[in-house]
Amino acid sequence: MKRIRNVLTALFFAIGLPVGVRGQQSADDYAKQAFQEYQASDWDAAISHYNHAIQLDPKFAPYYLNRGVTKQAKGDLDGALIDFNKALDLDVTFARAYVCRGNIKKVKRDLGGALTDYDRAIEFDPKFSKAYSYRAIFKKATGDPSGSLVDFNRAIELAPKDGTTFNNRGDLKRFTGDLAGALSDFDEATKLEPKLGNAYFGRGLVKLAKGDVDGALTDFNKTVEIEPKNAAVQFNIGLGREAKQDWDGALIAFRRALELNSTAQDYTRFRIWIVRMKKGDLAAANDELSTYLVKRTTRTSGDWTEKIARYLLGQISEDDLLGASASLDSEVSAGQHCEFWFYVGMKQLLVGDKQTASNDFRKCLATQKRDFAEFWSAQIELKALAKSMENP
Repeated sequence: MKRIRNVLTALFFAIGLPVGVRGQQSADDYAKQAFQEYQASDWDAAISHYNHAIQLDPKFAPYYLNRGVTKQAKGDLDGALIDFNKALDLDVTFARAYVCRGNIKKVKRDLGGALTDYDRAIEFDPKFSKAYSYRAIFKKATGDPSGSLVDFNRAIELAPKDGTTFNNRGDLKRFTGDLAGALSDFDEATKLEPKLGNAYFGRGLVKLAKGDVDGALTDFNKTVEIEPKNAAVQFNIGLGREAKQDWDGALIAFRRALELNSTAQDYTRFRIWIVRMKKGDLAAANDELSTYLVKRTTRTSGDWTEKIARYLLGQISEDDLLGASASLDSEVSAGQHCEFWFYVGMKQLLVGDKQTASNDFRKCLATQKRDFAEFWSAQIELKALAKSMENP
């Protein structure tokens, strides 16, 4: 299960106004009011006031940029792109507009265009730290972790007090397996921005991976204080409680995750099934997952996650699931193989075959899909198995 939300904090920004001394004060007044409305998430009011500012001063590029940022926040990506293009028509050196346009192109999968825009932003403003940060995020997402690290390092050199960039570099290090480096970056992020929930969440994920379950739960609970409606945090609290064999606590957290996210429930349902099986509630676990499968409407019938569910329920074989895990897309295939080996290993563990389970979990880790919860869960299970085999 890929959790991109994971741990990456948005570096969203808008240009505050006024910008220097301007001749048409009434346009600036509209823009300042619009910016206040943007900060209050009143997108329509903000766009309306940026419209007034643009009517009075149609050649001032920052007004188009800020209106585009507001449209993007509202979800109007096409409208945002039009505004960013207009801002660049008016000022071809406008680095912030290149970054914003690059972000839209990235979402629209125009990856070449996005990278070009990030490069242009840095060309015109080599000391613009957020341009390096955004390019770093882009490089991580497109399979260039070493290039991403170089850009994050440069961003931090330029803005050493930016907790968000430390957080995002920490997430990159976690992704590449540098857990010590990730922990250091998340520590710094929490010092610089004590209200940055993602930093505590990321640090909790690292601690969980390192076996510090109590420390992880402390960080996850801190995240909940800051972001009480974060379903991913509740999911990971469930994993922590499961690691401590607190089955009831794990089920409470997983069910809370379901309450907070009504559209993406498959993998949380699988964890509930696993915990109930570990607890010994075999019939109830199967009944609950079977009932969910019948009522499930958020995915296509016969898709990959349905096959996982049917495998857990004993309705299809391990070979059937292995065949379904293959894909022409190598990234999809690797992710589904990561999941395959985890769930196969878990079923072996549940029937008491610790050696086969260990082998399967190692195969899960061999996929190197560190952005999947199953990868880290396999690592946790292996550590627990190693201890149990030492002390049978």
